[in-house]
Amino acid sequence: MIWGRAISIDGAHFWGTSGLLNGDDVNQGAASDCYLLAAAEAIAEKPERLQKIFLNQDNDLNEAGIYGVNFYTLGVKHTVIVDDYLPLTEWGTLKYANAGKDKDNAMWMPILEKAFAKLNGDYKHIDHGQPDAAAS
Repeated sequence: MIWGRAISIDGAHFWGTSGLLNGDDVNQGAASDCYLLAAAEAIAEKPERLQKIFLNQDNDLNEAGIYGVNFYTLGVKHTVIVDDYLPLTEWGTLKYANAGKDKDNAMWMPILEKAFAKLNGDYKHIDHGQPDAAAS
């Protein structure tokens, strides 16, 4: 597997070219974490609910490549800091949450997925799960 920076994807923006978080930005890649993506897409029906967990609020991608996400487990806030190096296929497309392939080029979902993987150990630890684990 190769890794590449989100900022290197042509036309990519944090919230997408529209500048608005949208549930349509969620596309599953190779990971079996549809429970996470389904929960994010459902919560994105009210974008302000999902947007407030991100510490970065600008639509421009962070040049330093550093993003913060607040997760709440059993009511306790856990802030997870990740960089924007994302797993790519050998063809250079996003391997997991393929939001960069979306017509809107939103990168919030791959960043959210990476932060959730870090919270749980790594990408392998988020393979297969239940939506309530992602929404809690």
